Order: sequence, then structure tokens, then C-alpha cells
Amino acid sequence: MLKPKVEAAMGDDDVPNDPGDPPRQALDGPAPIARTGEGLGHHNTIVLGIFSSKRISALKIIRATFKSDHHVMVDNWLQSNQQDPDWSAGGQLLPKPDWVFGKPSAPISHSKGVPIEVEIVFEVQPPDAQSVPVSIKGKGTGSAALQKIAFDEWRNLVGGNAAVSLTGPRLTSAPDVVARMSGDIAWDGLPSDVLTRFAAGASWGHTIFVAIDTPMDAGNRETGITHRRMAASIELVQSTGAHGTHEIVQGLMRKLPAYTLDRDPAVPDEYRHPTYFNAKAGAWPLAQFLDKKAECQAIVRFVRAVMLQVGSHGTFEAVIVYSKPFEGKGDKAFEGPLPLSGGGLTDETKMVDGEEWHAMLIDRPVQVGKTYTNAQAGANNYEACLKVTADLHGQSKTLYYGGGTTAAFETADDVLRQCFWGLCWVHFGIIGFTVKAIVKKYAK
Repeated sequence: MLKPKVEAAMGDDDVPNDPGDPPRQALDGPAPIARTGEGLGHHNTIVLGIFSSKRISALKIIRATFKSDHHVMVDNWLQSNQQDPDWSAGGQLLPKPDWVFGKPSAPISHSKGVPIEVEIVFEVQPPDAQSVPVSIKGKGTGSAALQKIAFDEWRNLVGGNAAVSLTGPRLTSAPDVVARMSGDIAWDGLPSDVLTRFAAGASWGHTIFVAIDTPMDAGNRETGITHRRMAASIELVQSTGAHGTHEIVQGLMRKLPAYTLDRDPAVPDEYRHPTYFNAKAGAWPLAQFLDKKAECQAIVRFVRAVMLQVGSHGTFEAVIVYSKPFEGKGDKAFEGPLPLSGGGLTDETKMVDGEEWHAMLIDRPVQVGKTYTNAQAGANNYEACLKVTADLHGQSKTLYYGGGTTAAFETADDVLRQCFWGLCWVHFGIIGFTVKAIVKKYAK
């Protein structure tokens, strides 16, 4: 006697899915028997009842890791009082995963125009729930910028802890714009075999620094990419309202339109104002003390560090421009890299009748024989500049941005002739300096 063939139960509405629909799942409980076996021949089919596995009954997000994070920031700010910011480069790389249930998220940095990618882990109940396609959605809440973030994809989930990777929108679209996004991301899921979406909780306390591109280390005294420095850089660049590299640099320089050679006691001694020659943070504290000004070289170091911190496009060279009293008699512009100390006219001296004279570039009109303070007529070894090569109106362009000025110069010679009144021999006394001779007057 032949055994009857066995098939899974089909309802009247069991028709093929439309393309893109998740697969239908078997119903809970026994399927109906189509007929009894009485009187059947060997050509007839008996449909036996079957039982489905357990359905998903609850979802809870427990971890989130942003895969598109640059993962270059250290956590020095998290370890200190944020009301008394730590500008140093100490600390460890911010931890992964970025968010864990019960704790606020660690901050991340992310390139603009790049889709945001995240791996999230759900706690799926019951632990033995069957694998099923789930419509997963995540929606940013909080700042207007974070509200633009949305995830909406189908992924298979199974009972227990289930990890899925999702891709969201590109972050910002305007050229060379940075942003700080902050807030939470609310998550929910709709299994394909139920009719109601499950709220899955929120990953919270997110801060996303949207940079122009991958942050770069400025090196030297300004070395280090940190949470505090990134926050300050994003805020400063955004506040310029500028878009292109050259426009942003000029906008930052306008925040420091003048330099100073005099120390301000309001700046902590450890930062060595106005030179900012310190091993702890270099010129970074300028972000906190913009109104106290700084030497031109410190301004250049600071603006360069900010541009690199946000991943700006182009090249950024800290250079010095000066003339010499013997070679060229003050008429030729010399250019070189910004040294860690000294440089320019530092060693240009001579002895006259037992008195030491120093060659100095003077930025205001002076007269031979008169004595001046730096506040009256600044005496300089050089003009420090940020030499920037980047796109400007569709073409590569190199310009010099003088520290403590708001101008952009085409050449080193322009820097020399427009930043200084003249090259002079001076003798430094107890208070100020006395002009001994004028080597060269410029067109300023």
C-alpha cells in the first residue's frame, strides 16, 4: 500500500509575494486538515497540521557603534570638568561601542557628504524567537541637524542579541560646511509576521561632529585630535559662515585681527601668553582667550591647527617672511618655515661703539633717536603667515594670511611691504627700544 504524500498547509490567500516584500511566515497553531484519509486512493494528498516557531514579542536596543566614525579623538575632556576645559592632548581613544544601554553616547567625528553607517545590537524577545525579516527604523531627535538622520531598512532578526548594520543619509550637503549634531536616535521594528511596530528604545546623548574630511594632526606643540579641540574647531569654523578653504581661513583670521607682544595676566601662566610656547597645549587655548590676542606666530599656529582638526582641503604651511639688513639691504623678502623658536632677524645684530644693535621690522612710523614701546611701534623679527594652497573659484590658488592681520597676500614680497613700515636698527633698553638707524622704508 502506498503512503500518502505530505505537504504544508496553504490558506486561500497564500499567493506569491510582490517583489521586495518580506517573505510570509507560517501562522501560529495547527494548520487545518484538508480532509480525512477515509476513502482516499493512492493519487490523493493528505495535508497535515504544522506548528510555527515563536514570534518576536519585544525589541530593545542595547548597543550602537558608528562604523563611519573617524575614530581619532581622545577622551581628555570626558575625564575633566567641562566647565574648566582641558586643552591638552592627553587621554585615550574614545571607546567602542559608542553607545551602551544605560550610558550616554561617546562623541564621534564624521566626514560631510558621507553616508552614516551604524551597527546596532537588539535584545530580541523571546530568546528562542524564529528568524524573521524586520523593518528597522531609527529617527534622530534633538538638534535640527540630527533630526535629518533616519535609518529605514529590512534586516533578519532572531531571538537573543541580534546585531545588524544599517546605512543612513549623507551628512550635510553644502560644500565645506561643518556641523555639530546632538540628541538621541529613537528605534523601532516591525516583524513581517505581525501588524504592530515595536518601540525598541533610544540610543541617547549622541554628539556627531561633522567635519569637512578626516581630521589631521597639526604636529609640534599643537599635536593631538581631542574632543575639546574638535568641539572648539567645529564651533569656530561654523561661526565664520564661510564655505571654501580660503574663505574659512580668512574668517578665522578676522577673529584675531591684531596681535600683541605683551603678556595678559588673565591667561594662565602655564599657557605662556602671548607666545603660547608651551608643551601642554600649544596655541590651542587661544580658542578660549581670543580677546586677549597673541603673537602673530601663535595666531598662525592656531588657525592652522583648527583647519587641520576639521579635515580642511588644501595645504597649510606656517611660514615666516622677513628682510635682512646686510643681504639685500632690506629690499628683498625672505621666506622660511616657522621655527619652534627664534628665526627671522633673531641673530641679525651688530656692535656699534660698544652698544648692541638689533635689526627689527617696525610696523608703525618711527624716527631715529626716539624711544618706543611695543604698544607704540611694534618691533618684529618676522611676520608669521599661514601659506594656504587650495581651490579658489575653481582654480588652485596660494595666498599668505598674516597672523594678526585680516589681509590675504599674493606673495611674500607683498607681506613684507604691506605689513611693515620699515626695517630698522634698534637698541633695546629697560623700557622699549631706541631707533638707531632706518635701513629701508616700505610702502605701508
